[in-house]
This record gives sequence, structure tokens and C-alpha cells, in this order.
Amino acid sequence: MTDFVWALNQDMTDFVWALNWIMTDFVWALNWDMTDFVWALNWDMTYFVWALNWIMTDFVWALNWDMTDFVWALNWIMTDFVWALNWIMTDFVWALNWDMTDFV
Repeated sequence: MTDFVWALNQDMTDFVWALNWIMTDFVWALNWDMTDFVWALNWDMTYFVWALNWIMTDFVWALNWDMTDFVWALNWIMTDFVWALNWIMTDFVWALNWDMTDFV
């Protein structure tokens, strides 16, 4: 049993040392892979954010100009409508005034 225990102890020691080296290599490799991954992701996200920033900037500027054109067009349409309504109401009031004058 003593020989068996010593042999088992030696085998387990070798196994643990081998496992330690394998795990050390694995952890180092994983560390480098993750480092590369994080750096690559960082650059990809940086490009994505910059691209999104430019796209959104262009969109907001385009929307701003479209809305400006829309508001100006609406302003002119409403101005024309109010002036036309003013003239119609003026004619109506004058006609009503004359009709009421004739009636009275």
C-alpha cells in the first residue's frame, strides 16, 4: 500500500502539475484572445458610433430643412387662407349690412 500510495501521490502530483500548466496556458491564451476580441469590439463599436453619429446628424439636418420648408409653405398657405377668408367675410358683412339697411 505504501508503494501504491507513493505511486498514486507521484501520479497525482504529475497530473496536478500538468493540469496546472495546461490551465495556465489556457488562461493566458484566453486572456490574449479576449484582449484581441475586446480591442476589435472597441474599434468596431467606435466606427459604428461614429457612423451612427454622422447618419443621425445628416438625418436631423435633412429633417430640419424639410420641416423648415414645410413650416414656410404652411405659413404661406395659411396666410393666403386668412386673407381670402378676410375678404369673403368682409364681402359678407358688407352685403349683410346693405341687406339689413334695405330691410330696415
